[in-house]
Amino acid sequence: MFKRVILPVTIALLLQPLASIAEDFIPAQPITVETTVGNEQSDFFLSRDRKDNEKLTFSANLKTLTSRGVSRDERVLFSQRIEGFDRSDSLVTFFAVNKFAPLSKLTTYLIPAGSMLDSFLFNSNSENAQTDQGLPQEFFHVPSHGLYFSTGGAKPALVKAVTGAFNGWAMQQPDFTANDKDHSEAFRVVLEANDKKHGNEPYVSEGPSRTTVLLDDIIAGTAGSNPRSFTTSTEPTSSHEVAYFLADDTGGTSGVYKTIVNTTNPHVAKYGATEITSGLASPSALVGNNSGLLLLVTLDQSNVPQLYASDGDGVFTQANGGGTNPEDVTPNPEQDLDGTGYTSLDGSAKRRFTQYSSITGDAFFTDTMAAITDPTNIIGTGDYFYYDAVDGGQGFFWKDFTGGGGPEIITDTSSFTLTNAREICYVHGSSFEGSLYFVADEIGGSSDILYKLDANGSSTVAAPVLTVASHPVVGAHNLRCISNDDLFRLYFCAPVSPTQNAEYLPKDKHGVTINQDFGTKPWVTNDE
Repeated sequence: MFKRVILPVTIALLLQPLASIAEDFIPAQPITVETTVGNEQSDFFLSRDRKDNEKLTFSANLKTLTSRGVSRDERVLFSQRIEGFDRSDSLVTFFAVNKFAPLSKLTTYLIPAGSMLDSFLFNSNSENAQTDQGLPQEFFHVPSHGLYFSTGGAKPALVKAVTGAFNGWAMQQPDFTANDKDHSEAFRVVLEANDKKHGNEPYVSEGPSRTTVLLDDIIAGTAGSNPRSFTTSTEPTSSHEVAYFLADDTGGTSGVYKTIVNTTNPHVAKYGATEITSGLASPSALVGNNSGLLLLVTLDQSNVPQLYASDGDGVFTQANGGGTNPEDVTPNPEQDLDGTGYTSLDGSAKRRFTQYSSITGDAFFTDTMAAITDPTNIIGTGDYFYYDAVDGGQGFFWKDFTGGGGPEIITDTSSFTLTNAREICYVHGSSFEGSLYFVADEIGGSSDILYKLDANGSSTVAAPVLTVASHPVVGAHNLRCISNDDLFRLYFCAPVSPTQNAEYLPKDKHGVTINQDFGTKPWVTNDE
């Protein structure tokens, strides 16, 4: 069971107010440097409770004491109420984040002893703020214990007990409110679980355990069909989002399955799964796309891994000409485009960036990389793709246009060329394409710097995200970009110590800076 704990607050360690900061200068800052928020914060999510209070939730490592006084490392879920939140002016909360989100409003839920949280899924229906049916929810897995969900930042509740291996899940989210009493308009999570009666089989849930039921007993008995590689895509005949997954039949042959939700009676949903393709050898890496495209890595007749594509109707066609052994298949986040980037081996056994697209109705490939090889960390932002790749033995961070024209190297405002881009995070901002946030190193300069880059392709120059003292933020990780109505934010974890981001070291009650390592803390910055 989750235990709710209200942690004590040491006022002397709170950050100084930022009222003097000019509104045209948007720095990043820690939410707090209090030890009560633990270390290694991640899984940031903006939520809202039934009283329409905005909440920030995140997980973190925290040292606790047992009843015998023994120190123990725990993973906890924090829920912090943000007061005075005005959706028409998101800067208010940012500039006075401690004033409007005081630590006295921080609630901690300890998870079962010795466990860690993982596999987070988020369901946000912020446009339905006036109905208690539209509360945002987050789902997560607690190894060796089961699957949990929290509604509106409240105490987590059990979805399904899962004690064995966990192979992931997918969220099937229609354009309706969450938790709707009309089952035809409810979101659903499709997941793999084992109740010891049916083996590993697909389950479906609307959140509470009473709504969590067996989707389909694909292999009767305790053997189980081993469902995996869960994803979602738009179903072509109904234009609804549908969950797809891979599973085995009784003969051990893998296939692609589609969820079936019968809502003839809107108050009683009936579920099932149907195989939409068979005969493909060892399918793996099933990926859904916003525009109704399914991409599948499977073996061709020569037993070589190839990329196959389908619009969800069960017919998968081999995408010819794009190389072999595809990896890093990356769907495009913009719904009006269905281009997908991935890496593949060319005829010289060099891994290259390749773009697959069916925008014109015909599958085609583009590869404009010339001598560039070994691309990783691919992310699409509409008309553009960004990725790490090697040229002449040196790694660089690249921008590539879906319409061709060749890749361009990303530099920073100090004219350093960037390499080893990681933690790449995309946020839909006030412009159509939004922004990219990422951590990278300067070739011949500093390392581990947090950057921001406009994702509309207008620039190849990334700007460092700055502290209140105009220094680049260093050591950032666990980046999470959040778009919520008119609020566009980056939350992340970064250290506060005498050697890293030292301008945020707190002062004691005498105004003297406390020169000690405070570990990693949760940070925030606005995207404008």
